[in-house]
Amino acid sequence: MGVSNMKRTVIILSLIFALVTALSASIPALANTDSKTTTVSGTVPTSLEVTAPTAITMPSLDPAASQPISGSSVTAGIVKSNKAWTLNVSDLSNGGFMKNVSTALGSKLQINVAGQGYKNADTGDTVIGSKGINSSISFAAQQTVAWTDDPSSYSITITFAGSN
Repeated sequence: MGVSNMKRTVIILSLIFALVTALSASIPALANTDSKTTTVSGTVPTSLEVTAPTAITMPSLDPAASQPISGSSVTAGIVKSNKAWTLNVSDLSNGGFMKNVSTALGSKLQINVAGQGYKNADTGDTVIGSKGINSSISFAAQQTVAWTDDPSSYSITITFAGSN
């Protein structure tokens, strides 16, 4: 093979390479394309979760003891909310009195919510908070007992009602 045949072969191969390169570059431009979109959406609802503190077992309600007799919950109440919230804490059924089956103590139970001071249980208290998780709410109670109160076991149910 002479030099001219080799030049011709190099020229032909160069032209073939150039043609392949040009065609491969233009093939995607010649192809049909199509694209579509979709929307992903969702709604975050208003959410509120209230956990009442643990039950309080008052020490002996002895009328000879220093009055009032106080107790507090071992664990705090918890409020979780994704927006501002209000928590109302009160007795809704006993008029604020600790009762046994048929008899009420002579004085109303007083509750202290979030360190805001003692108030009668039927009046209760309100705590307002902002969004977030694990907003801790302390809870304490105190009861005055008189010599005229009947010996018995007494209780009261305190409601922790949240809203946002």
